[in-house]
Amino acid sequence: MDSKNNSCTLTFSFDGGFEVDALTVVDAIKNLVDISTQTTKSEYPDTTFSLSVRAPRQGSFVFDFVVLAVQEMQLLSAENVQSAKSIVDIIVAMFQIKKFLNGESAKSTSESEESIIIENSEGNKIIVPKGAGLVLINSSIDASINNILESANKSQNVSGVSVSGDGNSVSISRSDFSTCATPAKTESPCIEHIRRNEILYVKSAEFQGSAQWKFSLDKTINADIQDEDFLNRVHSGEISISSKTYLTADVKVTIPLKPDGSPNESKVKYTIIKVLSVKTPDGKKQIRF
Repeated sequence: MDSKNNSCTLTFSFDGGFEVDALTVVDAIKNLVDISTQTTKSEYPDTTFSLSVRAPRQGSFVFDFVVLAVQEMQLLSAENVQSAKSIVDIIVAMFQIKKFLNGESAKSTSESEESIIIENSEGNKIIVPKGAGLVLINSSIDASINNILESANKSQNVSGVSVSGDGNSVSISRSDFSTCATPAKTESPCIEHIRRNEILYVKSAEFQGSAQWKFSLDKTINADIQDEDFLNRVHSGEISISSKTYLTADVKVTIPLKPDGSPNESKVKYTIIKVLSVKTPDGKKQIRF
């Protein structure tokens, strides 16, 4: 089937000197990949996404990340043909939101067809692409941005970080790293409850980083996994995940409420807080925790 590629460049830089701790560079690349991957899955599920790094510019610590989006021709439309640029715009806007809120909760948020308006505690407002609101509800994306800032803060020569796309940019100074790295949150009310001993069939797993997994519950869901012991054992290869593998786990369900008090079902969040057992496809071996 024919497909079409479109690409755009996201530029990330460490401000300050020309020497940055090696682990800081590695952390930045890893977390930018996590942010980009999860953004694409959420906003452009029918798009194949890749992120490559262009060689750093000589005499600087500026990295160009080339975002490549591949879409099947039948899926192309006037709205999604610019998906690579849109992904870059969303990622830059996520950093703008973190700087704008500066560690505080959003006073309010409102959405239009393409944008989200965020008001901070001082009554100031910022208008960003709608997809950037993910940073307020997706703890993994928020944590990846926080990891970049926290890691940069450990490198003595870094005076700030800058992220830019096509005509849109944001810089966060070192003095703001700590406050901006505070987990983002809104004051919108929500209902939380924990489902014990849920059976979750794995539909797709992420074997690097902290990206969401896809499961089949009573419906297909995306879920964050907070059980570090389970993730470490998966990442180390001790636990193998393949077709028909299922978990028994305790799952926290967070249901945001609309202004009228009704549940916002489109933004329900699932978090696996404890994996109790893993059943292998052959049905003979069960790993308990």
